Amino acid sequence: MIDPCPLCQALTHAGSQRIENTPLYETRNFVVMPTLGQFIQGWLMVVSKHHCSCARSLDRELLEELNHVVQLTRDAINCAYGPSIVFEHGPGKSRHITGGCCIQHTHVHVAPCKSPERFRSLLPFPIAARCHLLNLAEHDEFGYLLVGSEGEDTTYDLYPINTVIPRQFLRQVLSVAEDKCSMWDWRRYPCRENIQQSVNVLERAFGGTMRPGATMETPQRELLLSVKGIWEGVR
Repeated sequence: MIDPCPLCQALTHAGSQRIENTPLYETRNFVVMPTLGQFIQGWLMVVSKHHCSCARSLDRELLEELNHVVQLTRDAINCAYGPSIVFEHGPGKSRHITGGCCIQHTHVHVAPCKSPERFRSLLPFPIAARCHLLNLAEHDEFGYLLVGSEGEDTTYDLYPINTVIPRQFLRQVLSVAEDKCSMWDWRRYPCRENIQQSVNVLERAFGGTMRPGATMETPQRELLLSVKGIWEGVR
């Protein structure tokens, strides 16, 4: 029997009493929600509403939408919490070269990170390419790690993975970069108190949620001012 996808289950129960299932923002095809195992406040995921293995499996139209939502989410987090890192662990086409990806449902992490440079320095793999999300499908053989670049640049560092790596590998890297080495496992350390704080800070900022059928135009300046005001009110 195939185990049910935990992200499909989370989306099915979005808005339930579980704080980690709180949808903060959504478009036609994506939802922004907190990550379970939030050892850093403000850590969010951009999750595809329909089950698909990773960002690389999306068509160009969906990648454009994903890129928009990721950038909006990152802007909100940067304003409220400071520097951030964007990352995804995607599987290969074959089940034999998944690269150790444990949840094969598109979810791009956007997390506060005091030193994105330190995060990158801890990755023991060479960069194969720098690419925009829209060009991700060109690199389609092996599993991969995708790590966001700094500033307004929307290119990413792509690390091909042709072997199995430890589960929750990028969580482990972030835990070391943030000096929280023992807390990387979301199953063991769900950190719901941090999730609640993140929701308190960011929920109203994403109050202009785009429902199915809405356009992609979003008043980002108003969003960021809202985040800043909410954060200053709860600090």
